Amino acid sequence: MTAEVTMRLSKLIAARGVASRREAETLVREGVVTVNGTVADHPGQEVDPEQDHVKVRGKRLPPARPPVTLALHKPAGCVTTREDPQDRPTVFDLLDGTRYHGSVEPVGRLDFGTEGLLLLSSDGELAHRLTHPRYHVAKLYRVKITGTLNDRKLALLRKGVPLSDGRTAPAIVRVTEARERNSWLDVTVREGRNRLVRRMVEHVGHKVLRLKRTAVGRLRLADLPRGEFRTLAGDEVKLLWELTRGQGEEEFARALARQRSGRNEPPTRRSRRKPRPRGRRR
Repeated sequence: MTAEVTMRLSKLIAARGVASRREAETLVREGVVTVNGTVADHPGQEVDPEQDHVKVRGKRLPPARPPVTLALHKPAGCVTTREDPQDRPTVFDLLDGTRYHGSVEPVGRLDFGTEGLLLLSSDGELAHRLTHPRYHVAKLYRVKITGTLNDRKLALLRKGVPLSDGRTAPAIVRVTEARERNSWLDVTVREGRNRLVRRMVEHVGHKVLRLKRTAVGRLRLADLPRGEFRTLAGDEVKLLWELTRGQGEEEFARALARQRSGRNEPPTRRSRRKPRPRGRRR
């Protein structure tokens, strides 16, 4: 066996659709899983899916399924992990009872309070490329913040702000609605740092009230209901692969150039308070 083709036994069982990852670990501990005729002694045992013969209760694992990628509308209030020490809801609770529960993994993360488009895939190479910093995959967020941004703060967000883990790369930031108490922004970033958009907004003195990812590259959340998912079609998966081959580089560069020149800047909608009715004079 070679390190490049091995995987954890419990993960393999889950990937073949026999059980969830947690259930697979239980099966191993119960002694009903064998590898090459020998009872497996640990869920983390490394096995080669191509060479090793794995059986559960005497039955061979089903053949490998073609890779699948899902688009999930993650609600706020759940975590992007299989298990949570604080026993909070996870995105995998939304896949319970489906054949995808044990076979897909999140492509990147959305934090507990963030909602929107989350990809999950059984294609490890695609997931790796979409999350690796070298591929600079653009992600669009709809952001509600406290107060309004002045020109200096807006320019700073666009140019890059210094954070504890380094200065942020140039971002596309558009104010779509400005109110006295709060505003809405569209923010496009190409970095995958933890809580990046929240920290950028906090650095310029505002708080994020709501954060929703609406697109990954050209793949959009659209009208997918909150808490539900769909399987991506072949042309959509091809679109994601194109992102990892630099197809989005020129488009993002053109958008940055338009932003710097002030061209194609959408008009900001400003909400005005209705005047209070005056009482009748006596």
